[in-house]
Amino acid sequence: MARSPGWLDDELILTLNLYLQFSPSVPARTSEELVNLSNLLRQLHVRLYGGVDAQTRSVHSVHMKMDNFRSLDQAYGGMALSRRSSADEKVWNRYAYRREHLRTVADRIRKEIESSASLDLGDLGQDEEQTAEEGQLLTRVHRVRERDTKLAQRKKKAVLRKQGVLACEVCNLDFSAVYGERGKGYIECHHTRPLSELPPTGGTLNLTDLALVCSNCHRMIHCRSPWMTIGELRDVVQAQAAST
Repeated sequence: MARSPGWLDDELILTLNLYLQFSPSVPARTSEELVNLSNLLRQLHVRLYGGVDAQTRSVHSVHMKMDNFRSLDQAYGGMALSRRSSADEKVWNRYAYRREHLRTVADRIRKEIESSASLDLGDLGQDEEQTAEEGQLLTRVHRVRERDTKLAQRKKKAVLRKQGVLACEVCNLDFSAVYGERGKGYIECHHTRPLSELPPTGGTLNLTDLALVCSNCHRMIHCRSPWMTIGELRDVVQAQAAST
């Protein structure tokens, strides 16, 4: 197995969520909570990479990461480790003041890690460069489900029955109008539900949770974090069109 990467946003989210339950203290290395978190982070590496080495996310390393968060906590008035990374600060600034949202995201990540359902989360190539705010695991789950051809076909058929055409819900591009027979029936599916609200692996997605988008608009939704909503990107496209 390849060497494990640095701390993932998923891991930082889970660790920050536990730290804030004890803030401004840090649970002892021997505490059940810290041991359970260490085991959970190791399970995450198994889920993403198929294995984990003996030292990855040890209780000691998790405890040190919590101390890094404590150095960012204004509620703590003592001395704390200052070896925090830019990733630590990014996750702290994103979630520390939105604790209910943090708990929701952390709970969803935990459920996906512990899921016994089978889902191939292997390398997704270039798409992996645009990881969502909720971390790598939920990003992969989202992307794999967007590639569910059966669900996409059901969505396309439903839209065709209702509207008679497959047009991008952002820019209105109809591939068949531009490319003729070659473009007939072609369009991509985007899952609109927040990653933290995705049903667990093996759960059911509704057609109303899907949007039909052209390849360019789909890429623009995912090209930077945070991902844009259909409505947000539509506003950008309309504003650009109005300015020309």
